[in-house]
Amino acid sequence: MITVQFNHQVKNFEEWFPFFKEHASFRQAAGCQGAEVFTDPNDRNNVTVLLTWENAETAQKFAGSSELKEVMKKAGVLSAPKATILNNEGKLAG
Repeated sequence: MITVQFNHQVKNFEEWFPFFKEHASFRQAAGCQGAEVFTDPNDRNNVTVLLTWENAETAQKFAGSSELKEVMKKAGVLSAPKATILNNEGKLAG
C-alpha cells in the first residue's frame, strides 16, 4: 500500500472541501482506495490530504492528471501541492 500526502494552501477551506468531496468518484475511478483530510489547527486553509493507493505508479498518474489540476484551480487551491509518497509499513497501537 502507498499513501500520498498532499499539502497545499487553499483560499477558503469551507469552499474547497465540497470540491474535494464531489471529486471522490474521480479519485476512486483512478484507483484511490481512501482519503483523509487534515487542517492546520492554526490555519484551516493549510490543508493536508492523505490518499491511499495500491501502488506508486497509479498515484503518480493521478497526481499528474489535467483533470486534477483543473479541479484544484476551481476549488481555490493557491499553491502547488507538495506531494510525498509514503510506503505503509503497518499500523501499531499507541
